[in-house]
Amino acid sequence: MGGRGRGGKGKLKKRNQQIQATAPADAYDKTFEEYIRDCYPKFPFTKHTRRLIALGQKVADGVLRRLLVELPPRHWKSTIFSRFLPGYCLRRYPDRTVGIGCHTAKLAEDFSRTARDYFIKSGGAINPAKAGVQEWGTKGIGGLWGVGVGGGTGKPADFLIIDDPIKSREAAESAAWRRQIHSWWDSVLSTREEPGNSIVIVHTRWHDADLIGYLLTKMEELEKEGLGAA
Repeated sequence: MGGRGRGGKGKLKKRNQQIQATAPADAYDKTFEEYIRDCYPKFPFTKHTRRLIALGQKVADGVLRRLLVELPPRHWKSTIFSRFLPGYCLRRYPDRTVGIGCHTAKLAEDFSRTARDYFIKSGGAINPAKAGVQEWGTKGIGGLWGVGVGGGTGKPADFLIIDDPIKSREAAESAAWRRQIHSWWDSVLSTREEPGNSIVIVHTRWHDADLIGYLLTKMEELEKEGLGAA
């Protein structure tokens, strides 16, 4: 989760100009909570879920560009960040791209399918030529792709969501699996970042050297060397 090169600001400005030039006149202006209410009226809005929704709103608004969510299973983290947030971001920015990475391609596809269904239910239009579950597109130039650990993608990501890269404590105890996740991040996922993108990493903490632990350690090392990203 490091910084960009010298050309990053110039690329970001150019991309924002392209997006603004193609932005629809009837831009989607609902809040994240309103989007969820439209998609799933029975969703339990509690103090806990509203706190997570508020964080998702900041991500979508571009206020919060790096978010690590550490919670036990069954605390609504995947529902909010991997099922609801992708479609909300694409309703607001149909010319941007969301990437989802999980411990298996099947889980990524499950998230993608649900996100696509909520996107459509909220009034979003799908590109009929690109309407699968591994990858689907909006009526703009944006869309969503999903991959499992070790899977590659040649697609960019304005919003990158990593959800449960480690399935269980047993998997987390495998040093080989942890190295594979670290390598996957370094060589695949982090190379998909668009200038000014947002990254959300969501998972249960099973091990000190899981993905969140690995990234926190890397950031601490960079800060000690005076190279930490702003």
